[in-house]
Amino acid sequence: MDLQTNPLDLVSDYFKILSDPDRLKILCSLRLRTSTVIALSRDLDIDLSEIIKQLNMMVQAKIIELKQSDGEILYEITNPHVIFMCDLVRDALDDDEANSPVA
Repeated sequence: MDLQTNPLDLVSDYFKILSDPDRLKILCSLRLRTSTVIALSRDLDIDLSEIIKQLNMMVQAKIIELKQSDGEILYEITNPHVIFMCDLVRDALDDDEANSPVA
């Protein structure tokens, strides 16, 4: 890490990675099992080129990684904190909805 980098900029960049709905769909799928690009595209009904683009961004951010197994390239989540953060936000939204006044 560059000592000149503002830690808040790093946090902001991390949240930007998690702000895309397609990336969140991919993470939810990878949470259940490792997967190939083709399987993710088919299961999530997202264009193959878009899946590749989103996977590359998350690999670069070190949220997921690729590995080879039996001649296939599989993607898996390598940062368990990302799942924790997604769950935390989901729970916070559920709490807000439960506590909101009925109109």
